[in-house]
Amino acid sequence: MRLRLRTVAVFAAGYVLGAKAGRERYAQIVERVQRVAREVQERQATRVAEQSRQKRPRRTRTG
Repeated sequence: MRLRLRTVAVFAAGYVLGAKAGRERYAQIVERVQRVAREVQERQATRVAEQSRQKRPRRTRTG
């Protein structure tokens, strides 16, 4: 929930700044915000995968 609120706040700030700076600058700001949001999601997914991998017991080869 906190991340969603932060995302909305950042988007709103980008919108206001973009409206003042012109359409091209607005597009740059939106692109940057989207890139940062994707990076956050990727980091979270990586963390979850790491935690999942660490919880699984290791298999040992018997031969």
